[in-house]
Formats: sequence, structure tokens, C-alpha cells
Amino acid sequence: MKELLRDFGRYALKVVSNRILWLAVVSAVLFYILFARVFELQVTLADTFIAPPPPTRFVTRPVPAQRGTIYDRHGRPLAVNVPVFVAMLDPSVVISNEALLELYLLFEQNDERFVDDFPISREEPFEFLFTGSNAEWQEYRWKHDMAVPEPRYATAEETWEFLRDQFNIDPELSNEDARRIMNFRAPIFYQRLLDWGNYTPTPFVVAYDISPQTKAAIEERAEFDALFVDVETLREYPAGRYVSHMIGYLRPITAEQLARNEHRGYTAFDLFGRAGLELSMEHHLRGTPGFQTFQVNSAGRRVSEPVWDSEPEPGNRVFLTIDLELQQAAFHILEEALSEVLIRRLTLTNIAARYRITPEEAFVSFMRGHNLNLRAVLEAEPDNAAFGMRQYILARYPDATAHGENQIQNIIVDGIIGRFITPADMLLALIGTGQIYDGDGEIEDQLRSNPDTARDVMVSAINARELTPQMFNMDPSTGSVVVTCVWTGDVLAAVSYPSFDNNRLANDFDAEYFRHINALCPTHPMTNRPFMETRPPGSTFKMFTGVAAIEEGVIGNRPEYAHL
Repeated sequence: MKELLRDFGRYALKVVSNRILWLAVVSAVLFYILFARVFELQVTLADTFIAPPPPTRFVTRPVPAQRGTIYDRHGRPLAVNVPVFVAMLDPSVVISNEALLELYLLFEQNDERFVDDFPISREEPFEFLFTGSNAEWQEYRWKHDMAVPEPRYATAEETWEFLRDQFNIDPELSNEDARRIMNFRAPIFYQRLLDWGNYTPTPFVVAYDISPQTKAAIEERAEFDALFVDVETLREYPAGRYVSHMIGYLRPITAEQLARNEHRGYTAFDLFGRAGLELSMEHHLRGTPGFQTFQVNSAGRRVSEPVWDSEPEPGNRVFLTIDLELQQAAFHILEEALSEVLIRRLTLTNIAARYRITPEEAFVSFMRGHNLNLRAVLEAEPDNAAFGMRQYILARYPDATAHGENQIQNIIVDGIIGRFITPADMLLALIGTGQIYDGDGEIEDQLRSNPDTARDVMVSAINARELTPQMFNMDPSTGSVVVTCVWTGDVLAAVSYPSFDNNRLANDFDAEYFRHINALCPTHPMTNRPFMETRPPGSTFKMFTGVAAIEEGVIGNRPEYAHL
């Protein structure tokens, strides 16, 4: 018995000291604990770990209809819609100031048509760029929307400093870079303000008709997560300046226009006609917008594909009585006639002294019309023909680049009057800025070797329409032509000179160009002279007096009037 117990003890000791056995036991215990915990988490406590889905909601947004096309009497297009790639910025997605600056520089580098409508000047002393009869109201409204303190009285300088601080722009950045950021930051702020109640800010266009390089950069670079590329139709005017007064242009709807038309289904994101037929026939051209419904998350980002509630119906087409070819011919004839008068006043000596003008007088008027590209002059390098003008300006005002345009204009005007700046110097500046073409440098060499040929160079530039009567603003520099059909009374041509390019005001609004033609240019290019200016009727009224005389029997087909 003792031996049996001894054998059992040895066997038990051997079993107890078996490492494999203990490893198996420990493993079994651990796996039991693991499976028990998994069972508890997956089965027993499963309901407690079910998280509610992120809050989403359905949003319905209008989709603008294709705007109606405008044609001349022969079906030539005067206002059309062109599909292009556009860069859109979603204000519901956070984007840094550094990324906005990089975006602006990317657009500049690739020469894109991007939106730059920040209404404060680029350089000090800062000033607002609003123009027109309601400029004061526009300024107040914009400052109010930007949450500027005391918007009725805040100056451009105070507004600039407030926005720079409000948008957290690095104080080390230059004013130029700060303005680049504010150009995009201001509409982001405004879009969020519009949707403060439900926070579904609407993406907006920052660049039109972008190149493949820009498209690739936006889609590939992580810092541009707030941007995406979409397809939109742009309003384009193939005839441009020839019919801009009668066609007008499109711009985002104003607060006043929205208040008057909200009952028609307009929203704060719609386009609305400005001037011409785009305005007078707005409701005929607009069409009926459609509506899409989709889900958005709590940040306002779309999380589902849109579903059409109703598809948009395109606007109506409009056919005018205008003949585009006749309109263009009349425009060129009028401009040529005005150019001939200008050349005669510059070159002839056998006309009355009060009608003769010197090149110096012409260039003084040229400068007072703000027609020299001062930015290009002040950026001219030593090998540029405009470098001499730049040196003249900086010699008198070393900080000229930081001053307003008017002060530099006065520097040049005083220089011309004082004979410090010659007509040859002005022409060299125009060559340097590209306003006069001189591909082989022959004109520049001629002016430097013989400045007295400046008058001949001016005449050649006027004949080539590089310098126009509008630029010199020497009477006569404006005019109009109306051609009607004698059988029907249809208006076949209605030319107003000078004109403007409405393509630069639609889509990517050129604020500086608008300011020039609306507030700075003394010839007032935006005035529709055939229909807005008061002019003596002249010989055109003789037809009415003749018809009245015939109807009253005062004159007729009697022999004594045969010579009439």
C-alpha cells in the first residue's frame, strides 16, 4: 500500500510539474475569460453600445434654369450660355488662411478668371470701391453684413483693420497678401451669416473656366478640401462692346432686387439682370428654376445624391430687330470719324486756333481720364520702355506705390504741363505697359533717337485704334448712331460710343474695370447715348415738318414745288 501511495505521489508530482499541462490549463482559462468577455460585450451588453447615427436632415435647394439666349434679327447670338469648369468653395468646410492665400496665388499663376470683388482698394490710403448713385447704401450694407462696428461711420481704414483682426490674418503678412485672403474670407463669412438659422451655407464660385492644371491642383492638394470642381454655365456676350448698352449684363441679385422679387421664387444666390435687356426682360429670360432634395449632416455637408423634385425649365429666347453686322459697321464708322477729327486737331495748322491741340494737351487729358496703366508702370524693370516714367515718379515720391492713384496721376499731369515729361516719354510708357504694340522695338528706338516724331507716332497709334478718342477725351470724343428701317421703323443699329465690355462685368466681376468706366472715365462709357442723352433733333425732324405740311396742304405735288 505504501508503495502504491509512493507511486501515485511520484506520478502526481510528475503531472503537476509538467509545463505543457500548466500551459494548457492557463490557456484554457484565458480563452474562457476572453470568450466570456466577448459574449458579454457582443450579446449581453450589445444594446448599450448602439450609437445613434449622426444627425442628418433633408434640404431642398433651387437649381437655376438655363437662361434664355438673345439673338439679332438674323439669329446671330448676342447673349449665350457656355458650360465650363468652375472652382467652388464650400463654406461649411474649414479652410485656413494659408490655404486661401495659396489658392489666390494659384489662380494668379495660372492666369485664371477668378472672382476678386473685395470692395476696398489694394493700396493705402484705403478707400471703398463702391460706385453709382446708391454707393453709400452699398457701402453701409456690406459693412453691416461683415459685422463691422458702427457701419454707418466706419472708414475704409477702420474696416480694413477690423476685418484683418476678425479673420485672424497674420500681422506679419503684407497688405497685399492680407487682401488676397480677405477676398475669399469675406464671402465665406457672408454665406455663413445668411444661413445662421439652419447652417446650410451654399457653395459659391471662386473661379470660372479653370484650366486642367488648376483643376488637378484643387482635386489633389489636401489643403483645398473645402474646394471642389463643378460644371456651370457662364453668361457670355459674343458681340461684347458693340451691343453692351442694349444687352446689359448679369450680377448676383441685390438686396433691393431680392425684396421686390422674392415672391417670384428668387433667392439670395440668384443672378439678376443689370441694365439693358438682361434687366428689362429678366423674368422672360430667367426661366423656371428646378428643385433638388438631398441629405446634409450637422455641418451642412451633402451626404446623399440629390433627387430631383422638379427639373428646371429654360428661359425664353429673344430676337431683336438689330442687325449685328450693321451695328458693328456703324460702330467702326463712328469711331473712325471721331479719330479723324482728333488727328486733324493734332496735325492741321490751317484751322482755327481754338480747335488745334498739341500732343501735350492731348496727354494731359489722357491722364485725367485715368488711361495709363500705373500698376504696370510702377512694376517696370530697367529694360522696359516705361522704366523712365517709373523713375520720374519715384524720384519725386519714393513711396508712390503706397499712395492712391489720384496722387500719381497729378504727378504725371504736372510733369507734362511743366515740360518735364514729353509726349515721347508718354508714348514710351504706353509701349512699356503694352498699350501700344512695338514687337520689334522700332518705335521705341525712333522715339529715343528723335523725340520730335512723337506726333507721328500718336497719329499712327490713333489710326490703329491703340489710342482712341475715348482715351483722349478731346471734343468730340463721344457720339451715337441710330439706323432704322424706313418701311417698318425697326431699329437696325443703335451705337453708343464710347462703349464697354460687358463680358468683364458678368461672372468674374472686374471691380477695377467697373470703377474706371463708371466713376473715373470722363467720357462715361456706360451711358446709353442713343436713348439716354438729350440731343437736338437736327435734320431728322425735317421729315415730321414735311409730312405735316403735306397733310395740311401747305405743300404738295404742284409744279411750283417740283424743285424741292
